[in-house]
Amino acid sequence: MTTNAPGPDLALELRLSALSPAKRALLEHRLRERDAEAPIAPRSSDVVPPLSHAQELLWLLHRATPGLTAYNSARALRVTGPVQVAALRAAADDLATRHEALRTVLVPGPDGPVQHVLPPAPVPFAHVDLAPTPTASRETTALELIRTAARHAFDLSAEPMFRVTLVTVSAQEHLLLLLSHHAVSDGGSREILLNELLECYAARCRGAEPSLPTPALQYADFAVWQRRVLSGERLERLLGYWQAQLRDAPAELELVTDFPRTAGSGFQGARFLGHWPASLLAGVRGLARAEGATVYMVLLAAYQAVLARYSGQADVVVGSPVAGRTRRELEGVVGYFANTLPLRTRVEAGRSFRAVLGAVRETCLGAFEHQEVPLETLVLELGRERALSHAP
Repeated sequence: MTTNAPGPDLALELRLSALSPAKRALLEHRLRERDAEAPIAPRSSDVVPPLSHAQELLWLLHRATPGLTAYNSARALRVTGPVQVAALRAAADDLATRHEALRTVLVPGPDGPVQHVLPPAPVPFAHVDLAPTPTASRETTALELIRTAARHAFDLSAEPMFRVTLVTVSAQEHLLLLLSHHAVSDGGSREILLNELLECYAARCRGAEPSLPTPALQYADFAVWQRRVLSGERLERLLGYWQAQLRDAPAELELVTDFPRTAGSGFQGARFLGHWPASLLAGVRGLARAEGATVYMVLLAAYQAVLARYSGQADVVVGSPVAGRTRRELEGVVGYFANTLPLRTRVEAGRSFRAVLGAVRETCLGAFEHQEVPLETLVLELGRERALSHAP
C-alpha cells in the first residue's frame, strides 16, 4: 500500500519547524519532561486509593444534594434484530469484572473520602418486555422507560455506579441503556464500554469466554498517581499559569436574556442542530490553514466574538471540555478523566477577527499544555466567589 500523506514523524517535524526557536525549545523541554516521568503503574494491594481531583467535587455535590441526577452518564441505543438476553447480561457482568471503576463506591476514610472497589458481582440489569403492551403505544412506553431509567439516582457510597436497562419493543427491536455516574466514567469511557460490550456479547452468544486482554491499569491506579505527581513544584507551576491567565477575569457573562436567571442550577439544557453549506466549511478550513490554526480555534474565536457583541463585554471566558487522557497508558481505562478548560479571549472593539483568532490560538496552545489541573482544583485554588446560578 502506498500513500502520499507524510508519516507521523515527518508530520511532527513539519509542525515543529513552524514554531519559533523559543517555542520549539519549550515544547522539546516539556516532551523530555513528560518522557522522563515513570509510567503509571498498578497500585500495591495494600494501598487505599484516594478520590481523583475530579471525583472529589462530585463527592461533595453528592453529599450536599442527595438524589442529584445531573451527573448521570447515559448511553442509549436502538438495537435491531433478536437479542440473546442471557448473553447480554453476561457481557455486562464481563465489563464490571474488567473495569474496577464500575464496581467502585466512594466512602469516608480517616483522612478523607476514598475509593472502595467491590468484588465482581452481577450488574443491576433490568429487562422489560413490552409484548403484552398494545402495539400502538409500545414506542412511547419504551422511550419513557428509558428516560426514567436514565434519571435513576445513584448513591455513590452504597452502590456500584453502573446499570443496564433493556426494553424489548418487539422481537426485532429493542432499546438499550448503559447508565453510569460521571464519578466513574466520561465520554471516552462510554466508547470503551460500548465497544467492549459488543465484543463480550458476541463471545457469549457463541458460548465462549471473551478474549479481550486484561486491562493493565485501573482508574484507582490513576488516582493514586495523580495525587502523587500533581503536587509541589509541578502543581505550583501549573497553577501559576492559570492564575496569570485568569487574573481579574469577569465572574460571569452578562447576556441579555428573555427571562431572569434563576437563583439555583436547574441542569436543564437543549441542543440546536444545523447544517453548514460546503462552501462555508471550506472557507473555515482555509482560514484555519492560513492562520496556522485549527477549525476548532476558528469556531471558538467566532463564538467568543459573538458573545462579546451580544453581552457588550470585551473579556470573554468560555469553558471547553477536553478528554483529559494526556498519557498513552490511559487510553483504554474507564474512569472520569474529562476536564474543562477556561479559555479567555479579549475581543476589543476595532480588533480584526484574524487578530482575535491569533489570540485564541495562543490561548488554546497554552491551555492544552497546562490542562493537567482539574477545573475543580483550579476553582478552589483561585478562591473566586461562587454562585449556584451559573458555572464557575
